[in-house]
Amino acid sequence: MPRRIITLCMLCLLCLSAIVRPTPTLAAGQQFFSETGHTVSGRFLDYWQQNGGLAQFGLPISEPISEQNADTGKTYTVQYFERNRFEYHPDQTPPYDVLLGRLGVTSLEHRGLNWHSFAGPSQPNSGCQYFAETSHSLCQPFLGYWQSHGGLPLFGFPVSEMHSETSPTDGKTYTVQYFERNRFEYHPENAAPYNVLLGLLGTELYGKQAPAPQPVVDATLQHALDLINAQRGGAGLAPLRVSSTLMTIAQSYSQVQAQQASISHTGPDGANPGQRLDRSGYKWAAYGENLAAGQSSADAVVTSWMNSPEHRANILNSTFRDVGVGLTHRSGDPSHFFDYWVLELGAPQ
Repeated sequence: MPRRIITLCMLCLLCLSAIVRPTPTLAAGQQFFSETGHTVSGRFLDYWQQNGGLAQFGLPISEPISEQNADTGKTYTVQYFERNRFEYHPDQTPPYDVLLGRLGVTSLEHRGLNWHSFAGPSQPNSGCQYFAETSHSLCQPFLGYWQSHGGLPLFGFPVSEMHSETSPTDGKTYTVQYFERNRFEYHPENAAPYNVLLGLLGTELYGKQAPAPQPVVDATLQHALDLINAQRGGAGLAPLRVSSTLMTIAQSYSQVQAQQASISHTGPDGANPGQRLDRSGYKWAAYGENLAAGQSSADAVVTSWMNSPEHRANILNSTFRDVGVGLTHRSGDPSHFFDYWVLELGAPQ
């Protein structure tokens, strides 16, 4: 039977969690969607509710996951919805800590199309709005929808003119226009305001992103790993090897903890550490997870863990072979922890 050793550190508060598989329950700030079996919580739920909800973004089609942003090369916690992708940027203050993916541009790129090559009008059309930034015009009926449903922050600039296109969703031909973050479709068979619909770009693109490269361990995280292996070496134990999978899980979960402004081994979706490892594809015989919040340096967090019997036992457990560590700093953190640490330990099968 697999061993599961789970400890928690929050400043000076210690807690040893029960070794059980929890039944998912909804806390305040969570909403479960039975249609797709996914939960939206925290800042993602706030953003979804405040900016149009179901009509604007559709249903969630994933849980929060870690994914590399193709534009910046950085890895963020994201969640896919039928019509877009939410990205959590803990370094930004609300409302800019949640940003929408540029799925309109990405959709075109997946079809081998570069929007920079699209020809725009030689001069602005009457009754239309011209955008010099992308050299495209926005005309009715799409102009009215763009203006009344969020405009630039939610859709971005137009990156094409209106044109006919066969929908990958139902195979029918519609008049469409691409924007940085979505695709507008004209459905004359529907009465206004439902004659303009948003493309299901989240559904089209979920799971089709290029795999992220092996993570590069930055100096702070590497120092934490070095300190941990030094402690193991002093106890006569073999050093832990860095697992790219555990590094990704640790970094993603540290972002989730920062988003929630609290720490818990049970994620906002009700998953425990073992379930998070299962989702990642990591085949484990045993796992451990140390959490911390408030320590501003690798030295401080490792010292805190080593001064706690439960956390020390995890770090000096001879069963574990793999390790991953994550750190997220949240400026303006309402809990005043600011720095959230996650240490993932695993023994592969």
